[in-house]
This record gives sequence, C-alpha cells and structure tokens, in this order.
Amino acid sequence: TPPPPEHHPHVENSIIEALRKSEWEGEGPPPKTDVDLIKEMVENGASLRFRGASKPATLISSKDLEHKEISSPEKRNVSFGELLVHQPDSNKDKQTDSPFMPGTHQVFGVDLETITKREKSSVPSVIQKAVDYLRENALSTVGLFRIDGPSETVTEIKNSINKGAPIDFYGVKPYVVSALIKVYLRSLPSPLIPEELFQNICSLADIEEASAVIKIKELLKSLPLCNVSLLACILGFCVQLVTHSEENKMNADNLASLLAPNILYKREEITDHELLPSLMIDVQKSIKIIRIMITN
Repeated sequence: TPPPPEHHPHVENSIIEALRKSEWEGEGPPPKTDVDLIKEMVENGASLRFRGASKPATLISSKDLEHKEISSPEKRNVSFGELLVHQPDSNKDKQTDSPFMPGTHQVFGVDLETITKREKSSVPSVIQKAVDYLRENALSTVGLFRIDGPSETVTEIKNSINKGAPIDFYGVKPYVVSALIKVYLRSLPSPLIPEELFQNICSLADIEEASAVIKIKELLKSLPLCNVSLLACILGFCVQLVTHSEENKMNADNLASLLAPNILYKREEITDHELLPSLMIDVQKSIKIIRIMITN
C-alpha cells in the first residue's frame, strides 16, 4: 500500500487535499503490477528479453514469472523500461523488437478513463511526466503556462506521442511542455470538470469564499476517480508554482485565467452575439472558481 499523499503546503483542509483524499480512498480492485502485466503478455504468446543488459539477452518464459519478484542478469527488479517485447506476427517469419504499448498508441483526444485503464495509472503518463519535468526544472521559469512554445513544436511532440513514441521531455523547453499540458486538457472529449457541473460550480463564485470552498469540495466528490486524480495533479503543481511566484511571476489569478478555459468550460458554440456578455460572465466565474481551488 502506497503512503498517503503529501498535504497542501498552505491549508491543511484544502480543496486539493480533499481531492487527493478522494483519490486515496477510491474503491475498486488494485491496479495490476508490472509482473501481472508481463505474465499476461507471455501467456498471450509474447517473448521478452532484457533491454540493455550487460550480459547476453535472457529470454523469459511463463515459468520465470511464477514468483512475485523477477531479476535481470544483474539482479535488478524488472520494469517495462528494461524489456523489449517480441509479439508474434502471423504475416512475418520473424519477430521484430518494439517497445510495449498496450492497445492503441493515441493519447491526445482519448477519453480519460480509457487512457488510465490502458496505462494502469491514476494520471495519464504524458501529464505525470510533464508535471514532474516542470517541477524539477521550471518552478522559477517566468510566465509558465502564459508563454507558449512554438506551436509547430508542440504539435510535433503531440503527434509523436500519439504514434507511440517514448515520452521523454529531456531538453525540451519548459514553455513547450506547459503548452502541451493545456493542449492535452483541451483535447479531452469532455472537460476535466464535466459540463453538467458547470453551472452549479460556477454559481459558487457569487457566494462568500469560505462557503464556496465547502460546496466545491462536495460537488467534486461526484467526479470520476480519474478526473479527481488528474485535477489534483494539475492543481497541486499550480500551488507549487504560486510558492515561487516572485521568480516566475505567475500568481494564482494568472494561473487560473490560463487554465480555467482548459479545465472548467462549456463546449457550446455561441452564434448569437447577444449571448456574448453572458459567456464572458461565465468565463470570469470559472476563472474565480479555479483560483479558489488553487488557493484553498
């Protein structure tokens, strides 16, 4: 059992803390371990060998997977990163190496629940790796999320990931990575905070903030667990950015104005110009709600 998540750095009973508690207490079967997944692949006809082992490659049979721990020739625990998978190809006489990716490769534009089930993760790996990279390298970067990297570079990385390329942001400019996070959120088939909650949660922008915090927590309890986990990941990172706002010039208001249109919004198209003032009010309310979620 993993340790409970870290506490919000500012407020013990924060919205992010409540989100993480919901994630921590989520029901359902435990995710499959790497060993379980490797065993399934072997039983389905795949053969495996260690990637980058200093000794000759060692084939793994289903017998080798009977134990809960598997070691490489150097006695290290096995992870997917150390393996190449040889999937049988009925149209070819010999097998070829390819990194293991279960099912389709597409990540952007795919339903969040589908991605997390496929990856056996609580947060899509592209977002988790992006946030980890920015946390380690860009907390003091001025204008993160406000300044976007070149759109062609963002699109190139997005397309590459959708084709199954390994996700590695080493050497990528932070502005490109933060832009990719926004592109991912906006590409979800439905908003991270579902549209059916939009009016109810945005109406809380009109009440006293302490009361709004309590009601926001209650509304967010209805979110699917995968939405809760991703929201906690994004907002938790925003909290860390705010603690470095003197250097990065990104306070909670700035971050909310940039992320709300990608997290809390309605997809409907406005064709009647008379409705634009109402739309702008909704946008301002959604920004305030995300700001409350970051600061509380």
